[in-house]
Amino acid sequence: MSLRVWLFSSCRLIAALTLTSGCSSAPLWKCDHMEGVTSSFQSARLRYVNSTPLLFEMLCLNGEVETFLSLPRFRWSSNSVPVHVRLETEEFQEITTPLEGGMRLRLSPTTTKRLISALQEGQEVVILVDGFEERLQPEQFGTYFEQLVGQPGGLINFLKGPFL
Repeated sequence: MSLRVWLFSSCRLIAALTLTSGCSSAPLWKCDHMEGVTSSFQSARLRYVNSTPLLFEMLCLNGEVETFLSLPRFRWSSNSVPVHVRLETEEFQEITTPLEGGMRLRLSPTTTKRLISALQEGQEVVILVDGFEERLQPEQFGTYFEQLVGQPGGLINFLKGPFL
């Protein structure tokens, strides 16, 4: 085999491997279930898998979903932290207080519902807080959110509330 044929074959192999590895990526969302002794102590966590210092997660306990932002290696700079959220259709801000330890923020139920709706509709969500940014991609969010709430109709029940 000549050097030219060998180089051509090697280049084709490298190009094919590059294309296939680029097309198969790890999931952006991860759902973990934590079993409890009784059903009231069972919970689930949905995390956005990323490489930024700002972490986004949703917890579901007793059918209620709460949203948290955390900085595992840092503390928030003040006791009143503005969280800016940018959706494709709107922008809004929420002021929240760090939880004990200063590394975690809990978003309001209203913001949680808006984020869930936007991600279910296929919108990218950009969260800016204290100089950190997280971009949540909506791909496969619906599937993982259904795992979080434990039933396919859970989102509808969550958005309607307990009395509807």
